[in-house]
Amino acid sequence: MGTIDASYFAESGQTYEIRSLGAHLDQFDDRVSFGSIPDILVTPNGYFVADGLNRHIVLLDRSLNPLRISGRDGDGPGEYRFPRRMDRAGDRILVLDVGTGRASYLNPDGDFLESQPVPGIASDAAFHRDLGLLVAGDAFPDHYLARVTAQGNEALGRIPDELRTDRKACSRMPLDRVTVSGTA
Repeated sequence: MGTIDASYFAESGQTYEIRSLGAHLDQFDDRVSFGSIPDILVTPNGYFVADGLNRHIVLLDRSLNPLRISGRDGDGPGEYRFPRRMDRAGDRILVLDVGTGRASYLNPDGDFLESQPVPGIASDAAFHRDLGLLVAGDAFPDHYLARVTAQGNEALGRIPDELRTDRKACSRMPLDRVTVSGTA
């Protein structure tokens, strides 16, 4: 297994760091490996781990034992190209797949429920209890945030002048400077 950069996640005021998984390989069977970990979502029963390189979601229990793998490489329902961000969406799990340009929803057991396209090149997503799905990226000129609904997409957040890469023209916000949160 190659070197994995450190990943961080926080839960209940405690911050965790995950480095090379070599120390934990005895807990994993041959179905589970991590090529990259762009996101970890804490749930009451354990963790959803997005693996962008292996193109799936790994569900772990609270002791970090694997429960199952959700998804596989592809463009169809329940398949991923690069799952990057996850969030809770009510009683569902939201998975932003930047490789396919869509948001997928899973149940708490990791079963695929549905998906919807997201506009532009999305860098982050979150589910807001009042506004629904919010996606950061370059979907609208001069904006970095879009609200995605079944009726269409709406531009929300304007790019601040100090964060523009080209101040003379409409430009997109650098994708590595944007994050969205589902909290109000």
